[in-house]
Amino acid sequence: NNLITGIDISEGNSKSSASWGYDEINKNQLGIFALNNYKIDEKLSASLGYRYETLKLKYNNLNDEKTSNQNLFSTGINYLYSDTGSVYASFEQNYRTPVTDEYARGISDLKPQLSNTLELGMREYIGNTYLSGAIFNTITADEIFYNPYGTNENIDGKTERNGLELSSKTYLGEFTISQAYTYLNAKIKDGVYEGKTIPWVPKNKYSIRTDYKINDISIGAEYLYIGSLYSVSDWNNNLGKVEDYSLVNLSSSYNYKNINIYGGINNIFNKEYNEYAVYSKNSGYISYYPAEERNYFVGVLYEF
Repeated sequence: NNLITGIDISEGNSKSSASWGYDEINKNQLGIFALNNYKIDEKLSASLGYRYETLKLKYNNLNDEKTSNQNLFSTGINYLYSDTGSVYASFEQNYRTPVTDEYARGISDLKPQLSNTLELGMREYIGNTYLSGAIFNTITADEIFYNPYGTNENIDGKTERNGLELSSKTYLGEFTISQAYTYLNAKIKDGVYEGKTIPWVPKNKYSIRTDYKINDISIGAEYLYIGSLYSVSDWNNNLGKVEDYSLVNLSSSYNYKNINIYGGINNIFNKEYNEYAVYSKNSGYISYYPAEERNYFVGVLYEF
């Protein structure tokens, strides 16, 4: 039996400024948690976790103060069916409070959003390849969203995300090939937007990366695919989707003692795509925010 317990305390403030005013929020947070892992036998283990958190937010521009208390639980079970493979099931609760700019324009009545996630998955080694896969279901209450009028609010009704995640990592001598795929069906369960797809959530995402290492030099290349999706605030799903896109990136690094020198090229084929697209009810049109074209980076990391 392995028990971890503790207390964490944090205090800080965040600021946001915009054309309509200036916001500052002071945040005080206290958390008490415990996580217990119990090994039932050589193959089967179980876990149970609990967290109590109390949060106080003070809005300086509104001279207002709000408190929030949450009880969160998690539990899981893991079964080793072989020397290299396991299956698991888990349940987890989590929540988040609004960030500063979500309170813009003097709105302070936002509630924290609370999510429940159920996940089933497996992990296995087959030859020189590590494989993992999982299916999950997440239901969120009071999800914070950006509405077409340019402010944030809690959604009317619950949202649901059903998904599948697959990943693999293959070792071929000095080569490593990593792949990941996610299918995500994000819908609104009830309320005004019942049955609609949650905006700015792609159904399909895929990536493949290959790395080659020789001595202290590493060279890598990756391909990313992001599926089509609805614009931010298009909650009625009637404005068409922002098109999908693919990117290719290159990177390399060199290690010398405690120094790592790295660099690379992002969007090597200079793909034109929209990193962000937002629908505004006030203007009646979608604002598009183009992503960076081909760009370069270089850096040095020193560890001591």
